[in-house]
Amino acid sequence: FLCGEGIISYHLAQNLSYKFIRIANICFPDLCGLHDRCLYTLISETKMKTYVPNYYKKFRCIAEKCRHNCCIGWEIDIDSDTLEYYHSLEGENGESIRQTIARDETPHFRVDSRGRCENLTESGLCKIISALGEDALCEICTMHPRYRQFFSDREEIGLGMCCEEACRIILSADERVTLEELSGDGVPAEASEEDEKFRAVRDEVLSV
Repeated sequence: FLCGEGIISYHLAQNLSYKFIRIANICFPDLCGLHDRCLYTLISETKMKTYVPNYYKKFRCIAEKCRHNCCIGWEIDIDSDTLEYYHSLEGENGESIRQTIARDETPHFRVDSRGRCENLTESGLCKIISALGEDALCEICTMHPRYRQFFSDREEIGLGMCCEEACRIILSADERVTLEELSGDGVPAEASEEDEKFRAVRDEVLSV
């Protein structure tokens, strides 16, 4: 199993705690070469069950209606697969996107003097989505404001409160928060003692 500059056997990866892999990635990136894309691939290959909060599927980006646009105020990094895709695009759309990319050590979309992504129109819409659809977005833009948490036996996906629409959905929910399976094709696995204790406390808090 190849991960960037590092090598880890698929069998070993299946039996390692995903928390350990994430910690190793943060503390020893040059040694491990384990990046988020590899983690997502690892989860997918082992077919772990995925759980989401019961409000998760209600989320839809409100685009130009958003008052605190996530395309303003930061440089959005572009993952290697999406960068390769952008380089392969022909015609006016491809050239337009490539002109907005800063080719530094970590490729990212340029921002203008107001801190706005150069692919963001004055009306608050994304030029890439308008021209090519949501499938043409890089990983960060595709995931935001979603986040992933990996446990020994499962993966959980949530909505971050850095997004005003996510905040509205979470804070206005009338029903008690519960977790539900996102899809039924995951293979059940045994949770570690640490994860069982954590989820027991969390369930108690959510039941209040």
